Amino acid sequence: MVELDIRYCDKCIVKKSYNNDYIKQQRKKSEWELFKHKARCKVQYAIRSGKIKREKCKIRDCDVLAEAHHEDYSQPYNVVWLCKQHHTEYHSKVLA
Repeated sequence: MVELDIRYCDKCIVKKSYNNDYIKQQRKKSEWELFKHKARCKVQYAIRSGKIKREKCKIRDCDVLAEAHHEDYSQPYNVVWLCKQHHTEYHSKVLA
């Protein structure tokens, strides 16, 4: 398991230098949204730094590079790799 800690994602850092209102907006989000945001940022940072390698979609017969899907946000580096199409299909079935 990779253990990285990052205070803000790139989007937050760029926005922070230009617009403090963005950070205030982020603070107003619910605790759950901030928890999910932090997990996503950790995975994005790990991919950029080479600690995690982006894999192909886990659905059989799909060779597209995938995006990270979190089953449990408390384990940010435990992700399932799904392409955009399968990720959307998964959420439409689960949330329906």
